Amino acid sequence: MRITSWNVNGLKSVRPLRPLFATLDSDIICLQETKISGPGDPELESMAFVEGYDSFFSICKQKRGYSGVATFCRKKIATPHDAGEGFCNSVGGASIQVSETNSQCFDQASDAEDEAKLRLFSANTLRLVKEEGRSVITDHKRFVLINVYIPAVTVADRAEFKMKFLHALRAKVAALHSIGRKVIIVGDFNICPSLKDRAEPVPPSELVAWEQSPTRTWLRALLNTQNMVDTFREVHPSAKHSYTCWSEATRSRENNHGSRIDLIVTSRDLFLSDVTEAAIWSHVKGSDHCPVSIQLENSHNSGICGKGVPRFCMRYMPRFAFRQQSLKSLYVRTDTNSSQRHLRYSPSKTIKVNETQEGNTSVQSLSKDKPGLRKRKPQYAQTSLLALTKLSESNLGVCDGSRISSSLQPPTTLGKHASQSSANHVVEPTGVRGLHPSRPERESNAETAKRRKLTSEAWSRILTGPPPVPRCRHGRFCVIKKVSKTGENKGRTFFSCPYPAGLGKTANCNFFQWAPYKAGFEPT
Repeated sequence: MRITSWNVNGLKSVRPLRPLFATLDSDIICLQETKISGPGDPELESMAFVEGYDSFFSICKQKRGYSGVATFCRKKIATPHDAGEGFCNSVGGASIQVSETNSQCFDQASDAEDEAKLRLFSANTLRLVKEEGRSVITDHKRFVLINVYIPAVTVADRAEFKMKFLHALRAKVAALHSIGRKVIIVGDFNICPSLKDRAEPVPPSELVAWEQSPTRTWLRALLNTQNMVDTFREVHPSAKHSYTCWSEATRSRENNHGSRIDLIVTSRDLFLSDVTEAAIWSHVKGSDHCPVSIQLENSHNSGICGKGVPRFCMRYMPRFAFRQQSLKSLYVRTDTNSSQRHLRYSPSKTIKVNETQEGNTSVQSLSKDKPGLRKRKPQYAQTSLLALTKLSESNLGVCDGSRISSSLQPPTTLGKHASQSSANHVVEPTGVRGLHPSRPERESNAETAKRRKLTSEAWSRILTGPPPVPRCRHGRFCVIKKVSKTGENKGRTFFSCPYPAGLGKTANCNFFQWAPYKAGFEPT
């Protein structure tokens, strides 16, 4: 059995899913950051139902197109016995104790030494974890699989929520271990375990703070205190340059300048008895992350598949609970012979069906509309410029050879008493769509070149043009980028080195200079 985890950075970006799942060739596929908009998403059906798999989705209810995780289990091989979302459930046989009034809960705990605090949580924390669509738990009897998308710290207030999420996850693991269950945690942890899992070097002055950050301290406590194993690092202890996430803004994947933040963590006894392989699929593209997987021993997986599909499965979602009405059901069969004639049912019409002597069916409509015909919306031909401006032959504009007069001449201009000079400049609309004024005589090539030169010189005196694009330290022209991070400089543009991030001669030289252009401007 193979279990694969992948942050797809939007499930729509990796469609169609059927050939993708054939490439991954896994029995359980856990996806993070699906960015599904919700039950009202018209494309949800095409992403939730993949032939041969049962799907279990946790969709963000706080914001559309944000977060979200999904677990796909191969039918008759890895169908779970139970499933649910969030951490406030009894999937696996153990749940977290919820505190409604006690403020001394583990939300604000700074260590993990007091095991009693692991079972005490506030309902608000668990509600937020569920409503942001960040966890799906499936019980496969042999093990309990937890698919998580741990928050990233992009703004200051998310750091507190991330630690609450991590403490709640560890509380769920502790509750399952207390009753003897084996646990597998997969997903985007947004935590780099060690310096070996990071391409960007850490300055010596910041090394201690980096090692002792709250998130890395939590991860070490999970691995040591809860007796869990980072499968890839355990199987490949000396592997280098093995990363799972790269920045798209700096094109760092071209130089393999990334970090390993997508992990598969298992209980140690399950790792020793079942896990035979741990891999990083860095060649699979389609996201800023790549898949990671583990292989389990088949001989030890008896009893993994459940007898029935849990009610949390997407097939039981109210939107998909009934059998979808096919297009064929919209038609009423009026004859059973080989001609297979059908009529479209319309409640606004009364249809009478008569049988002829030859056995054929004749249809007679009792309404005013002809039978079998549907009213079409009137189609209009393309409107000409004359019709749009409501000009007729009697009030066409007069052309002086270089422009059309903005004031329309009175209708008498085209009368038989009009002057010959005015009649010569009248635009003739016969056989022509739109206004086509008479043109002056062609000027010579020399005159045209002279006029263009004078025009260019006049414009150059008025407009100085944008400043030239600078060159980076490689001697290459810089590229223009925009600040997207929230702050006082958001939206400003700057010059940057065109090379991707990384190390070496072809890596980004970190050139920076503010650009005087507006966002979206591209100098020629």
